Amino acid sequence: MDYLKYGWEVIKKDLVGWTIFSVVFAIAASFGIGLFFMPNAIRATRKAVSAGGAPAVGELFAFDRIADDATAMVGVLVAHSIGASLCGLGIFASIPLMHFAPYVVAEENYDGVGALKVSFEYGKANIGGVLGTVFVVGLLANIALYATCGLAGFFIPGLMLVAMDKYYLEHRQGILTAAQMAQIPTRA
Repeated sequence: MDYLKYGWEVIKKDLVGWTIFSVVFAIAASFGIGLFFMPNAIRATRKAVSAGGAPAVGELFAFDRIADDATAMVGVLVAHSIGASLCGLGIFASIPLMHFAPYVVAEENYDGVGALKVSFEYGKANIGGVLGTVFVVGLLANIALYATCGLAGFFIPGLMLVAMDKYYLEHRQGILTAAQMAQIPTRA
């Protein structure tokens, strides 16, 4: 898959730096509040990719946008929890509907609720494509994890951040167009 190939090309330039960032992010994400680190991880990833290096670990802990980040990520968690509680099948709807919320809120053009609405609007029109891409990328990442007896886990989080952000950026215009058509207000 091209997204993973691109992700690998990016992180292998500074594999040690990306590994450190990935491990810290994975540890932070493993705690109850770890979900709130996702928008910061996306912001740090974008900055690192544009600079051609690895993200600074400290950028994970910049909480100046925590209210919007937390609102978006709690909304994602609630949607996934509801989806999973519907015999597990609802998750196949909640994943594509909510997938882009952390990426949208990371751009800081929408508040947390707006990011959820934007993701929902794009996701409902592209449910199959988003679900298929997320599934395939996740499956391939898990295969790499198992094939390396878990050693790939040291850099998979960074790889996935780069790969899925590329996916978001390729669909960004369509996502923002869906938001405009739904008249979701941007941040003032």
